Amino acid sequence: MTDSSEPDPIFAAIERHRKAHSAMQAFDGELLEELLAGTLNATKEAEGAMYAVADAEIDAVRALARVVPTTLQGLLAMLVYVGDYAAGNSSEPLDVFDAEDGNALLSSLARAARTLLSSEDCEERSPDQDKNPRD
Repeated sequence: MTDSSEPDPIFAAIERHRKAHSAMQAFDGELLEELLAGTLNATKEAEGAMYAVADAEIDAVRALARVVPTTLQGLLAMLVYVGDYAAGNSSEPLDVFDAEDGNALLSSLARAARTLLSSEDCEERSPDQDKNPRD
């Protein structure tokens, strides 16, 4: 865990990916409009621009999968963001990640959860504490 005064790095990684993904969606929209209008010009420059935007999103998602959240809020934000991203971009939730990135993502989530569970900030609860007092 980091010093509590340091921001959780997952928030910057999420924002970086959000921007790269938005740029990719905007670029895809422009290409579709040009294709439908019959004005799509498949030049080397256009192809290079397409690859640059796609590579930026791939780099951002790969980086996101490897960031280990340092706070409970960061861990939850990562779960929500990745879940929403996966649900909106594939019929199979983890298809948006290749095997290496999917494994890195799960490893990051597990490492953050283990660290947070073992931190001094978490109270250990006995099974008796989880019972409803009305039982």
